[in-house]
Amino acid sequence: MEGRGLIRRDDIGVGVGRRAHERYAATADDLTSARGESTWTMRLRHDDWDVNVVTHSRLTCDEQSFFVGVTLDG
Repeated sequence: MEGRGLIRRDDIGVGVGRRAHERYAATADDLTSARGESTWTMRLRHDDWDVNVVTHSRLTCDEQSFFVGVTLDG
């Protein structure tokens, strides 16, 4: 998100941007194959600072449980 895709909020002087990538998959007749992954990047920029926050989430399952994994980088 190098400078492109930022929306400038002139009322507060901040550039704001975001990007999302989500992927879902499942195999017919196999409920335990269902999974979802999501990666979001949020960016805020003001005169002398520039912040990126990236989250990645993954959801899978087996016959008895759901499993959730999440990372956050800032």
